[in-house]
Amino acid sequence: MSTGALVRRAAHGSTALRGGRVRRLTPYQLFGLLFWLLMTLAYWRLPPCCDAGRHAAAVEGLRAGLADPAVSPYVLAQGAVARLTGLTGWQVLRLCGPLNLLVLLTGLGRLVRVLTPRPFAPVLALAFTAVLWGTEPARGGGSVALLPLAGSLGYPSAFALGLTLWAWALTGARARDLRPVRYVGPTGLRSPTGYAALGVLYGVVALVDPVLGVGAAAGAAAFTAGRQRGWRGAVWMRWALLCAVAAGVVALGTHAHVPPQPYERYDAMATQCWLALLPGVPALWLRSRRATDLPWTGPGRQLAVPSGDRADRWVAGGGRADRRVAGEGPADRRVAGEGPADRRKAGPGGDRPGRRISGDGPADRRAGPGEDRAGRWGVGGGRRGGWVAEGSVWGAAWRDPLVLLFAVECLLMAAGGRRHGFGELLGLALLAPQCALAVELAAPRPWPGWRRVLGWATAGGACLGFLAAQAGAVVPRSVDPVGFVQPPRWPSYDWAVRHIGPGEPVVTDAYYAVRLLPGYGVELADGHDHRPRVRWLLLTRRERLPAEAVVVDWSRRTGEVLARLTRPKEAPAAARPTTRR
Repeated sequence: MSTGALVRRAAHGSTALRGGRVRRLTPYQLFGLLFWLLMTLAYWRLPPCCDAGRHAAAVEGLRAGLADPAVSPYVLAQGAVARLTGLTGWQVLRLCGPLNLLVLLTGLGRLVRVLTPRPFAPVLALAFTAVLWGTEPARGGGSVALLPLAGSLGYPSAFALGLTLWAWALTGARARDLRPVRYVGPTGLRSPTGYAALGVLYGVVALVDPVLGVGAAAGAAAFTAGRQRGWRGAVWMRWALLCAVAAGVVALGTHAHVPPQPYERYDAMATQCWLALLPGVPALWLRSRRATDLPWTGPGRQLAVPSGDRADRWVAGGGRADRRVAGEGPADRRVAGEGPADRRKAGPGGDRPGRRISGDGPADRRAGPGEDRAGRWGVGGGRRGGWVAEGSVWGAAWRDPLVLLFAVECLLMAAGGRRHGFGELLGLALLAPQCALAVELAAPRPWPGWRRVLGWATAGGACLGFLAAQAGAVVPRSVDPVGFVQPPRWPSYDWAVRHIGPGEPVVTDAYYAVRLLPGYGVELADGHDHRPRVRWLLLTRRERLPAEAVVVDWSRRTGEVLARLTRPKEAPAAARPTTRR
């Protein structure tokens, strides 16, 4: 019996060109997967702390059937999962952490790909947003920094941040959506349905986290003003539809309650972000100068630059095309008009206008009926290129979306203040310089001198920020060689909850117990509560045990004591703890 050799099956029809092609992971998919695994393990190894008890208590209330008018759609979904599966509030938070991280990572990758096609730019953006912050650890949600992210992955703010990145990416892509489509409306634009869906997304962000919703709306305005071309009535109507739908979702839905935040000085905030600002602000300045330093030529002071998809590479520096603008290497002859290559982009009255520039070839027929080619692409000409007049959108430095994003988020932080929770927008504000650095440093080599200096400064800042403020999130305390700043490790109250029934009130003023016990479904009561069923006391090691109380259990870590009152009707008077002198 003979064995025949395995022969690849022939592919026919439309699949012939794709037959046998193996799909490979992109650099961002590979490093993003490793980052997802690392942060998921880091999140699961840390005990709950800080605001985790408040979020778990909201899930426990919905699981028990208690209606709360101040819950967001995110918490409602968590409560539905808890009721269907029987999971506790803490278990639901643990489950939502990896899912929130997945939304966040995909949103960041999509946003950077809107800014530049360079394959390693999303990888650098992920690294910079994770470690390039400051020498003091940042607290709270709204950021991708390692230390705060390791403890807040299950929070609604992490999910809202991921949705914000997705909304900005879709807004930037729709504002600069110059791809030819098969089915368009009478004006040559896409259907308004996508704008309405984007408005729903912004409304959901505002309901899940109102503070991040304000920052997301400001970022949407920045990306729209920085990337939209060819403003006319139909375009205005579509963006107005987005705003109306978002406002309707916010007005009709229930949003989460934002607790007042403790006041923090702005100089303390500066120590949390100065490493990102030191190289990031020059990167933003380079993006603004790249638009204003273009050589204007011709009697009408116009410049021939590509439009459409290639225009991003000219201005944002995507791939080798940035050398044509910055004048690095012999490719600058294509802009300055030195040599025979200038015939491709000669201005009006030159030797060869060329169909790629003037738009008098078949490329201009892609414009929709009833509109000129300049209105279709934002610049005069077909899909391949066009002429930009001085003072237009390409000549204005403030039209860069990252520069606008950084400016509006900083203004919101200064106007709102830390007490109202607007310090949470620090992560959104730093996202602009971090992404600008990623775009600049993902350029192919050889690099000019200024880019090498920028790269070394960024690498040094990233290493310093990781060692000084972020390493403790991924390096366990047991193997910590130098004593990195570690995330807070609050005590667990499993030892006390196993004696307390669901919904039973407990009298305590312990710092950790007040913030964590509601997450177990335990109701907190004060010493003035005269309900007969108050029969549990949780005392710290500095408080004296009342005579009518019996010790049930105690914690070896904190020294706290759980006591049961023997006479429940006299509990409030006897439950007032006295401090030893």
